[in-house]
Amino acid sequence: MSLWIEQNLNLILSGFIGLAAFLILLFTYFKDLESSKRLDKFEVAIDNLYDEFYKIQKILKNLQGEQEEKTQEIIAQIEMQTKDIITHSLSKTYEHLESIEQRVNDEIKMATNNLSSLDGKIRELEFFSSNSVNNVDEKKILSLLESGKSVDVIAKELGITRGEVELLLQLSNIAYKGEQA
Repeated sequence: MSLWIEQNLNLILSGFIGLAAFLILLFTYFKDLESSKRLDKFEVAIDNLYDEFYKIQKILKNLQGEQEEKTQEIIAQIEMQTKDIITHSLSKTYEHLESIEQRVNDEIKMATNNLSSLDGKIRELEFFSSNSVNNVDEKKILSLLESGKSVDVIAKELGITRGEVELLLQLSNIAYKGEQA
């Protein structure tokens, strides 16, 4: 048997080597199969992640669109409110200016009426002054002034106002030393 073993030792050794190679190939095959399954799982996970990433990008784009729409709406509302505020302020200012204009016009009318009334009174005074001055003799005023009487005393004696006496003296170009009121 030992001869047979020696003769067949190469064959037996080749068989063991072949069996070992077969086992190594079988082990490698199963490892490759396991690695392939893991890679398939990773590919599926990566595809799922890519799909989720795409969905998130789509959601972000929708949110950005909605945000832009809301921003435009807010801007439009702000513009409208600003226009309303400005319009309201301008209308209040315009009403205030109209009120001021009305008061100014009323004051102008009142001043015009007062001027007319004053003008009428001045004409009446001129009428009375000219009548009383015409009735008063300049010579009487001058003689009373030369006798040393004051303008007030002359006015009382002649029955005219002090202003009329002073006016006659000015019209006559006479300088006098009267009492200044």
